[in-house]
Amino acid sequence: MTLRANGANLDGALDHEVPCDDALPQLAVVLNECVMKDVFQRNLFGPGDTPARLVIENCEITRVRYKPGKICTICYRLSIHDPRTHHEVEQTVSARVYASGASAAEWSKAQSQEVVTPSIGIAMSYIPELDLIIWVFPNDRKLKALPKLTSAICLKNELLPEIISAKYSPACTISDLAIDIVNYVPGYSCTVRVRLELQNRDTNEIRSLVVYGKTYAEGQGVASFLEMQKLAAFNARERGQLRLAELLNYDREHQIFWQIGLPGRTLFEHDMTQPNFPVLLESMASALSELHAIPLAYAKKLEVHDLTVELQGARVLLSRSRPSLRKDLDGVIDRLQVQAQSLGAQPVATLHGDLHLKNFIVEEGAVTLIDLEDLCRGSPLQDIGSCIAFLLYRGLVLELAPWLVEKMIVVFVERYQKQTSWPVPANTLNWYVATALINERAVRCLTRLKGGGLDMVDQLVRLASKVAGDNNTSHAWIGSAEWSAIL
Repeated sequence: MTLRANGANLDGALDHEVPCDDALPQLAVVLNECVMKDVFQRNLFGPGDTPARLVIENCEITRVRYKPGKICTICYRLSIHDPRTHHEVEQTVSARVYASGASAAEWSKAQSQEVVTPSIGIAMSYIPELDLIIWVFPNDRKLKALPKLTSAICLKNELLPEIISAKYSPACTISDLAIDIVNYVPGYSCTVRVRLELQNRDTNEIRSLVVYGKTYAEGQGVASFLEMQKLAAFNARERGQLRLAELLNYDREHQIFWQIGLPGRTLFEHDMTQPNFPVLLESMASALSELHAIPLAYAKKLEVHDLTVELQGARVLLSRSRPSLRKDLDGVIDRLQVQAQSLGAQPVATLHGDLHLKNFIVEEGAVTLIDLEDLCRGSPLQDIGSCIAFLLYRGLVLELAPWLVEKMIVVFVERYQKQTSWPVPANTLNWYVATALINERAVRCLTRLKGGGLDMVDQLVRLASKVAGDNNTSHAWIGSAEWSAIL
């Protein structure tokens, strides 16, 4: 069967599940890697890079950020072959698709931005029939520092020398470096890993160093850096046990913050079925309890009311894209709204604010917290609930045995309870877990179109309903038959 959307042929299976969105009918095109390979082949190259010379062999979607009814931003990785030299190169491309008729004004605005010439292709292009604007990396609609952050010359001669001199010695120079793109979110942030070889001019001493640099859209980085700096200073002053990455500098001109790299792998990269994984979860719980115990004030405070407002937004977002889910969704959100009124007073702690397995680095059993950009104050059960919701989500994605996921949760919660002075009431914790399953996990499955796709949204909402119970019943977490029944 051949599908059509805005005049483009869609032969074969789609590469990402396509939400039903009347405002963005071209999603069926832009989420089809096969079709987009041909679209890029026709539109990406300038006069000097003819299709006869450069051939796109493969097109892979690496990231999606979708706002139903409004826009969808997609990041693609292209494999490009030069038949004359037989060289293969990779090129990152970001594309933003707009609701019908909204792209012309955005294209006019985009043409006023400064661009650099990419290694392959033209900096920006516009496909009106798809309401699609394309940026070829390192060009980006909001990340102005990206060309410099990803340039070895700029890093070596402009961005890093003062930072290295301040950290080590004015005699310390960069003799060599290599850059890796760690994480790129078009229009929001980009993180690079820079492997440095340093040489001291006075002693000829050679040392290796790994640093990470992250740039944000305008105005989004400095506040986070200052909050992390405050946390690190307190931890050092009080001789705290919390392991944190060492901050180096915030470059206000280019809106880049720098920190020293850590050895090890994220907890997300570890096999959850291995016998030592529960031990790592215990270390994670200990690190989290250390963070929560730090008595600092932050600009942001997360309240129960904020989460209930998010639930209302999730109700609108998810029910619009999954009409068949509306009854279940309304049921669980209505219960959570009622339960929120009786949660009562809770302790206030320093929160990570975006907690999941990717934000813990493990090296020889020691756990370090990373990505502390959303530090805030609030109930510690907010962070715990996020962690448990992520474990449940990963259990569904990996199709893990329910008893194994239950064991992980029990180990994590028991260790956390032993490390802290405040109680972890089952009713309250269940509320935060169910809320995180909807606000964080289900919403992200929809807006990022990954992790099992739209069917996963349905599973997460129904799991949230089980965790929330009803307004008269709660499920205990630790060693309970009810919890086993939930899974």
